[in-house]
Amino acid sequence: KTTTVGPLLALMLGDGKSLVVQVVPPALLEFSRSVMRSTFSSIMHKRIYTLYSDRAAKVDNSMYKKLINAVKTRGVVISTPTSIKSVQLKFLELLHTLEDESMPHHPQMEREAKELGRVLSLFREGILIMDEVDLILHPLKSELNFPIGTKLDLDFNPLRWKLPIHLVDAVFFAERGRMSVGFRESHRALSILDKLKVVIQEGYKRKVLQRNPHIVLLDPDFYHDKMKPIMAEWTLLWIESQNVSGISPTDALRYILAESAEEITEELARSVES
Repeated sequence: KTTTVGPLLALMLGDGKSLVVQVVPPALLEFSRSVMRSTFSSIMHKRIYTLYSDRAAKVDNSMYKKLINAVKTRGVVISTPTSIKSVQLKFLELLHTLEDESMPHHPQMEREAKELGRVLSLFREGILIMDEVDLILHPLKSELNFPIGTKLDLDFNPLRWKLPIHLVDAVFFAERGRMSVGFRESHRALSILDKLKVVIQEGYKRKVLQRNPHIVLLDPDFYHDKMKPIMAEWTLLWIESQNVSGISPTDALRYILAESAEEITEELARSVES
């Protein structure tokens, strides 16, 4: 496809009226460009252009002139999905900024928006050749975002990631034998982790846990019966380190281990909420 079909399409579609753009994954950019240049450097001559753009790229009329020249000379423009998307996202970002009177403006923004608008007009009337389309249009890997607006902290930060790290570290301790969180000097923490390590080894022997490629739970009942009570103790250790007061360790463990709302009595709920 890259060495035969791509050059053939570029030769057939380059008619001097439409822009021909070949989009390839970033890893294939250099290879695709060298293939095009070697193909159209002897008998049939075509100029090969490279289009690069990102959020911080300077916007002027050089990009539009390059693309117009590619159309007139029946050349081929080689680019990546990120660069193509960046052109459109940069255009939308400029329009959003110009429409919002509360945001700072400068005269250059209007000129940049007009230049990107002209480039997008060429894209609209042009022809796109996609190499490795399964990668370029992958629904989970092909998205590009330009965040805009005021930066806001995530809710419950940093606790929302410190607690999961604390919980996962307990499981990793069974394999690595060392702790990453700040309880290395705590005999109580080491006692809890040693109990969890014994249970995990038991899980391997009973074939309810899988060791490779990493620890995998094969039997949820084993987790609820054996691992969950120990993980609750490990969680309580972290809660106490956050200076939480007014609830007894027994009530805290009951609340953590409750599997449904029905198991939480009014008295227990009041104890936790207070």
